[in-house]
Amino acid sequence: MAFYEWLPIITGYNLLMVTPAIILLVLHLIFRRLMTEPFRKIHTFFDQSTSSALSWIMFLVGLILLINGGML
Repeated sequence: MAFYEWLPIITGYNLLMVTPAIILLVLHLIFRRLMTEPFRKIHTFFDQSTSSALSWIMFLVGLILLINGGML
């Protein structure tokens, strides 16, 4: 693939996956005391809901890989 084909893909990935984490890190470093409670709430929410969602996502990705690989 030429760079003009994969560059938008990498840019989109970074905007979607990396930028939110960097924003949260910067907020934590700047407003450490103010952000402790919101981060704790976010952490609790993800702890409660991610295991089920992650299992479904892994199942669907595996199923798609099996279908695309011609094994199913």
